[in-house]
Amino acid sequence: MRFRQFFLVFFIFMMNLLLICGQRPANLAVRRKLHRHNCLQRRCMPLHSRVPFP
Repeated sequence: MRFRQFFLVFFIFMMNLLLICGQRPANLAVRRKLHRHNCLQRRCMPLHSRVPFP
């Protein structure tokens, strides 16, 4: 019973950790590469900001 409780707490902790880490990029270089709508292409933001369609 005690092992099951420990396993449950550990599982919940790991799931929370994965959710927190998965929300944003780990390093700043990847975050800088992602433009306005999470696109990795360089010209994506200027093109999308000048045309009326997404």
